[in-house]
Amino acid sequence: LQGLSKCNKIGVAAGASTPECVIKEVIAAMSDHITEKNEMNMLDLMDDIEKSDAYKKISSHLERVETWGRFELVMFSNCLFLFSDEYISIMFETCVKRMAFYQEHMYFSKDFIAFLINGAQLSLSRGAISNLSIFIQEMKRVTKQFDDKNLFIIYKIMVNILSLIEQPDNKEHKIRFKRNYEILEWLDMSSWKDYFIAQLLNYDIQIDV
Repeated sequence: LQGLSKCNKIGVAAGASTPECVIKEVIAAMSDHITEKNEMNMLDLMDDIEKSDAYKKISSHLERVETWGRFELVMFSNCLFLFSDEYISIMFETCVKRMAFYQEHMYFSKDFIAFLINGAQLSLSRGAISNLSIFIQEMKRVTKQFDDKNLFIIYKIMVNILSLIEQPDNKEHKIRFKRNYEILEWLDMSSWKDYFIAQLLNYDIQIDV
């Protein structure tokens, strides 16, 4: 949440299967607090969101349903920003266990990959290193299960960045990042290039690319 406290604007992204009422409630909860308390900082805002009806409805549904399907996975993935790092860590294991039935569905690989990428991005942006490690470990397993080049390169760079966070002056890690960065250019993943460079700067890591 410390990273969010620096933001003037927050976008809300939702998948096609996310109920419109949930999206409206999340936006309304955020908008109402911003309008009523312009001086409120983002940490206070996120604390209030956790107490909102939208947050309670989403978390209650996810915790109540024993067998997750596409609806629950996409909801959790698209609403990750609402939850604390601790909650995400706890629910991650629950999420994987409760999706046993959905894993045979034709959309599972796409939805689960999106969830892992969203979770890794959020964890990196928040500085939640323990959660980032959790998502990276699951990415490693999934890259062996599904043939997805985007997931594979994102996984490789996330591992690379985690190593740089732990050893910011390591030359080998920096050289590896430059190589991975070139792959992003080759794959025309420009938004990811900008994102990863911005994250490195957030951790005071500078690499000439």
